[in-house]
Amino acid sequence: MATETRINKFKQCLHEIHKKLEERDLKSLKFFAYDKLPASDVESSSTAFLLFDRLNGAEVISEDQLGWLRVVFRELDLKPVLELLNEYEMKQNVGPYKVMLHRVAMNIGEKDLEVMKIFSEINKSVVDDINTSLDLITELEKHGKINRDNVNFLEQVLRQLEDKKLGKIIVTSQEKNFPNSLQLCKDFEKNLIQNVKSDPKLFWRYCSSKLKNKHRIDDIQANDSPKTQRDLVTAAILNTYFATVFICENVEDMPSLETN
Repeated sequence: MATETRINKFKQCLHEIHKKLEERDLKSLKFFAYDKLPASDVESSSTAFLLFDRLNGAEVISEDQLGWLRVVFRELDLKPVLELLNEYEMKQNVGPYKVMLHRVAMNIGEKDLEVMKIFSEINKSVVDDINTSLDLITELEKHGKINRDNVNFLEQVLRQLEDKKLGKIIVTSQEKNFPNSLQLCKDFEKNLIQNVKSDPKLFWRYCSSKLKNKHRIDDIQANDSPKTQRDLVTAAILNTYFATVFICENVEDMPSLETN
């Protein structure tokens, strides 16, 4: 069976960025690129995509080396382009670990699932409600048995199963993906902190994705009114209610402090 050929995600991201740039942006990019490429390569780059390809060939930029691009885009105040770059990094960071877990789960049979449930050391009331391998792996994550930095527990459990190939999936994934993925994640989070003022939405969206509690405030009812169906109305009702506990103090007759 022929293997499926996929477009390089990094080049795909660069092409999407290229489509958002105007002629004046290309001129500015070339200005900065003169320090990194021969003048003939810069001048003959008729498009941003071609310029990116030459910068990639010169190892100025790469899949895990986006610092130069980020600095230039920030200098040019290209926020939509920076967001594309951030989204690419985020997708790169969350990919390998989840793909590996999903691959393991899809190869676990019913008998092996029952064995894994016993080894999981999770509360019996929780284990009894688990019907699929994906559910079990999700519970292992929730209970802190495995995480992006440590899958040793899962690897040890898989070694007890009849299908020895399952353990190899983890080993192969660690060798190929984990070191780069962990470094990318650290770099991405570092960039988030550095750019929190210029791009606060991305920072808080990333924080929200890490929160375990995803519950929203339920609809509420004030007096005889119907239940709220919009968050803005709910917020207004809560604001009115909590405002009643504040005391408006007279600040005109405040004692003065003596200075030494």
